[in-house]
Amino acid sequence: MSLVGTLKGFGVTEIFQLINQQMKTGTLVVNAPRAKISIFFSDGYIRGIYSDSWDADPRVKILVDGGFVKHKDLEVAKGGEKESLNWVDILIAQNKLSKALLDKITNVVLRDLFFDILRWGEGNYRFEEGVNASREMIECNAQAENIMLDTLRSIDEWPLVEQKVPPLDYYPVVIMPVTEGIVQKFKLTDKDIRIYDLIDGNKTIDTLINESLETRHDVLSSIVRLMDAFLIEVFPKETIKGSDRFSKMQTVFAGLKKVFAYILLLVTVVALVYISRPGLYVPLWPNPVVTQYIYAQKEIANNFKYSKQAIPLLHSDKDNYNH
Repeated sequence: MSLVGTLKGFGVTEIFQLINQQMKTGTLVVNAPRAKISIFFSDGYIRGIYSDSWDADPRVKILVDGGFVKHKDLEVAKGGEKESLNWVDILIAQNKLSKALLDKITNVVLRDLFFDILRWGEGNYRFEEGVNASREMIECNAQAENIMLDTLRSIDEWPLVEQKVPPLDYYPVVIMPVTEGIVQKFKLTDKDIRIYDLIDGNKTIDTLINESLETRHDVLSSIVRLMDAFLIEVFPKETIKGSDRFSKMQTVFAGLKKVFAYILLLVTVVALVYISRPGLYVPLWPNPVVTQYIYAQKEIANNFKYSKQAIPLLHSDKDNYNH
């Protein structure tokens, strides 16, 4: 039995839910002006994906640009491919790629694909039961409903983010340290902080997307939130390289971090000493009455010292005279 419809009618969201709930096996083909996407299901789980908009396996760009696999090793692996052995199997066998990392990257590609599909407003779909995955598909193992719900959340917030997204070849630069107050005020997530930690002034936004192992729209959303929190700024390449402003900002930021650390340490030490030994506390502006009393006591002590010295001197002179 096949299911056929348009994206304006019985939407893809409902089709995904139906396939998942009834644990169907087959291939869902979505045709739209932008691309033709094929998704293979087995017992309701997604087992394979493919888009005719891909010039090559999209995982390759993430692996190489993200620095997870060397380009030379990838080319050697592709050169050793056989009918029953592809470049993925070769890299895993050589311990140059882990299965866990590959699954993470595949999940990123799958979520990016869902993000595109669920935003399309025109096109049609067809689901054929019992159709097996083709060799060109990327193997995966995911539950459609979970990915769909997560993607719908990202789509809801995307319109507010999209209008603020800077060009992908711009360089984000950290200009302020993260504090608990800023995190709470701007409702920054753990993902936002992780993207913040990846920023070093030498990576473009596109590089951060590949290194983060997060979807493109998730990283861009984090970049926009960090910009709104005044934690980072973005600059074009010709501006950031050799720019006096960039160098000064980096120097100021480094200095602020050190000053903040020293102040925090000093306040902590003073607080601990004051709490544990309150008697050691000395006011910055002493009481004038107490100060005058102490001064008077010092004068008395000094006079007494000089008077004691005068007595032995007097006897000494007398002895010398008699002699």
